Amino acid sequence: MIAAIHLLTAADGSVITSVNVIGTKLPVTLNTRVGQPYDTDAIAADLRHLWSTQRFEDVRVEHSSSTITFLVVETPLLTFIT
Repeated sequence: MIAAIHLLTAADGSVITSVNVIGTKLPVTLNTRVGQPYDTDAIAADLRHLWSTQRFEDVRVEHSSSTITFLVVETPLLTFIT
């Protein structure tokens, strides 16, 4: 498993204006929300939560200005042909 956090310290008072999850059509539950102050601890906790679901073989998080993007790669489902 590979995890990466690319979080730079945001300026004091930064507020999240967008949260995106790219790489899955399945619903995910995150605590990071639009309108909250930028908090690296909360974002890292969401990253750990995504890993703990074991639904993804790669999880990364990036930010640009006040946008947080979680980049995930779903774990392939095994299909048996009989």
